[in-house]
Amino acid sequence: MKKLFVLACFISMASITSSCSNDDSSTPSKEEETKNELALTKGQGTYLKTLDDKGFFNLTLSGEDTKLELSLISKKIESVDLLEPNIESHKYILSTDQLLYTLSPESNLINKNEKLTIQSAELEIINQENKYSITGTIVDSNQLTYTVKFNDAIDIQPLYHTEYTLQNGWYWGDDEYKHPNIGQYMTFFAAGKTNNYGELDGDGYRVSLSLYDEKAPKAWEAKIPNKTYQASTTFDKGSFYIATSKDIEKEEPVYRYAYFEHRDSDKQINRKVYIRDNSFIKVIETPKGQEVRFNLELSDGTRHLGKYNGPIRQGDEATITSLKENRTVGNLDIGYLEFQGASPINGLQNNRWNIYLYNKDLKTDPDNYWAVGGSGEYMRIALYTELNQKTSIPSGTYNIGPEAPNMAGFGEGFEAGFDWGTWYFDLKNSDFKDAAPAKSGKIIVTNQNNVYTISVEFEDDRENIVTAKYTGELIFKNNDKNKNFDIHSAKYNKNTKNFLEQYKQEKALRVLNRYLGQ
Repeated sequence: MKKLFVLACFISMASITSSCSNDDSSTPSKEEETKNELALTKGQGTYLKTLDDKGFFNLTLSGEDTKLELSLISKKIESVDLLEPNIESHKYILSTDQLLYTLSPESNLINKNEKLTIQSAELEIINQENKYSITGTIVDSNQLTYTVKFNDAIDIQPLYHTEYTLQNGWYWGDDEYKHPNIGQYMTFFAAGKTNNYGELDGDGYRVSLSLYDEKAPKAWEAKIPNKTYQASTTFDKGSFYIATSKDIEKEEPVYRYAYFEHRDSDKQINRKVYIRDNSFIKVIETPKGQEVRFNLELSDGTRHLGKYNGPIRQGDEATITSLKENRTVGNLDIGYLEFQGASPINGLQNNRWNIYLYNKDLKTDPDNYWAVGGSGEYMRIALYTELNQKTSIPSGTYNIGPEAPNMAGFGEGFEAGFDWGTWYFDLKNSDFKDAAPAKSGKIIVTNQNNVYTISVEFEDDRENIVTAKYTGELIFKNNDKNKNFDIHSAKYNKNTKNFLEQYKQEKALRVLNRYLGQ
């Protein structure tokens, strides 16, 4: 009986022990699972190096109180692709052997300011166009297991040779011959000792180039478009202009193209080199302004990685007008009508005219290229008529546009003094105070027995509206370019011949004589 009693007690205790063991199961509860799940919402990374044909990355995933620092090995990134490094989709496990698709023991978990090494890990990384899904588990040095969940974009950058601190730039708009409807964004970046012009004046780095892309809607608000630009020997959208191999062989001046400069007196480095084909520039928006990242292949066989983060200036060099607001022109007291004869452009069948309208305080010399002196406002209006109109302008509305009969000419040129077409000017002591070219609008002309009423309303290239009105006669000046070749224009003939003889331009002189019938 005693043995049976002892056996019964043993079985009873075993049952109790088994029951307690089941109550203390190691399987985590739902509450524990949630507690050990890392809520990671932001990611950034660095491509460190290429070694043994493998790529080494640092990756930081962070949440509110948590940061996961991963050192991992993935496929190598080619030097030409260093502005777009990415981690290949694969399963990554912790290893000390520096194998492909592994995490190194240098990986850490920072949880509420406590830094813990990672003892083991298994993470599935899926990369879809640089948006990453990272899931799996890690175990820290306290033997706690965490579930990792991350799903967002990760900005991965290379290690840069320098970070630029100075930038300046100018927007030049398009060029109707070289790059029509493609805007030029000229700019430079510098780091180190510079002079007032941003040129290196000691040790430092400098990049100078022109980016080409869509024209700025408003030149005075120009901003370099955010995108990745590629080096090109042609003026293409999304490119920056570089020298061709021939240009480099001929040692064309480097400043005409994209170039890189580096000075280091301690290392006896002083180089100014061309930027070559396999070069890229990435521009992105940041809270500080814009970040510009460089991956530049250089003509000396090296490659440069750099970046700038801050405000980007693009001074307006495309807008010609000096006006900042609408302008109503004051009294215009005297007017001239200049007949210029038939258009010299092949295929155009129209006569050209200029109307000059002046304030009384201005003096002009029509026989000296319409030189103007004094202080006041004036206008030059270019008009086009039928070929049979040679002494007066017929009444009508002349819209500003391309050269054709019954149209008014655009204001063209580079600045006041290098101008033609329809313009507004304001002088002070014979110097240009303001000037504005006409880009759209209309000129209304009423001619009653050679007494003209001329109403002007045009928009300049900064969207300012210029309005003016003149009533009165116009002094006629016949400056028909064809007439000026007449043999009886003695002054013109003499001056022209003297000029040609002086410079021994015999061929041109023979051509002129043929025109003059001599």
